[in-house]
Amino acid sequence: MNIDTIVGTAFYLAPEAIRKRTGFEVKRSDLWTIGVITYVLVTGRPPFWGRENKEIIRKIIRGVVRFPTTIKITLQCQDFIHRLLQKDPALRMSAKEALQHPWLTGQELKEDHGDEVLRNLAAYGKASFDIYIYILTHVFCI
Repeated sequence: MNIDTIVGTAFYLAPEAIRKRTGFEVKRSDLWTIGVITYVLVTGRPPFWGRENKEIIRKIIRGVVRFPTTIKITLQCQDFIHRLLQKDPALRMSAKEALQHPWLTGQELKEDHGDEVLRNLAAYGKASFDIYIYILTHVFCI
């Protein structure tokens, strides 16, 4: 895949999506995307950010996932996301493993940051809505 020919949002691309993939890797790519979506829902922003697709893809390939220090995220949640955002598809959780993860099953839950996660999600939704309104009013002059 040529980085210059990517159509769509690069935020959700798995590292192996940049090259030719096997059937096993295609299935694990879906789990990568679930990791990205989970990160966005918990923090209100994507795990790999850049001004253009090339920058985003470089960060995806590097594969370093950091959580904002200003947000309290449970260790179980961080582990869930880290195990889905493994650069190597062979090290990434399977769907079965993800469904049995303590963060999803509620096992060993010692921390509760639910209210903060909801606030982050609401802030993300508000920011997305504000951007949408700005585009409609300033770009399309509606």
